[in-house]
Amino acid sequence: MHHAPGAMEPEPPQFPALRALVIASPVLSALPSPVVPRPAPLHNIATTPEPLYNMDAMPESPAVMDATPESPAIMDATPEFLAIMNVAPEATKAIMKNIFHQSFNAYKTDIEPRLSEHTLHHMQCSRKLFEIMLSYRRVSGAYIEGDNVAVTVEGEAARVLNFDTGCGVNLGMRGLESLGMFIYRTATALDQNDVFEALSAKIQHSRHVAETFRKSGLASAMFE
Repeated sequence: MHHAPGAMEPEPPQFPALRALVIASPVLSALPSPVVPRPAPLHNIATTPEPLYNMDAMPESPAVMDATPESPAIMDATPEFLAIMNVAPEATKAIMKNIFHQSFNAYKTDIEPRLSEHTLHHMQCSRKLFEIMLSYRRVSGAYIEGDNVAVTVEGEAARVLNFDTGCGVNLGMRGLESLGMFIYRTATALDQNDVFEALSAKIQHSRHVAETFRKSGLASAMFE
């Protein structure tokens, strides 16, 4: 069978591969991540979509980084911490790298490998991360349009989930229940609308976990 030259149908345009950045607490980041082929949909979650924040459309934000050892992966906007406003991009990147370097090594024991100076100089850092409203702990996910990156925080770094009760209850584990579906939906996204829907569902689940704990209290979480 012969085909005429140029008779092949053009391939349909494809949405570029999306990168997902997950910022997890030190406790949760040490746990193995199970491979979930296709997680079952979550239940008892409000259907009202959560607001999503397009980083390119946001004004300059006075977000700052919380450099205390207790929360190395959390950005904060409180005045007592280091302010990152009107700083040159290169200076901002250097500040962010140094904070990450110090806080990352603070959680390492003597037998664990630490982040070296050589690795620090080869780290890639996006200045736009400072503008994410995660710094206010008001949302647990965001999409950076220019870099095509979805960002989500987990465990102790998420909203009112930023604590371990000390009673064997770590609510951050419940937040991970929706992570498998989030990764699946972003990996199979065909356009930005699919990405926004995946982020909306992820934010809804984080809010649902927080609201449930606030209503039922610690006792209910301990004796489930």
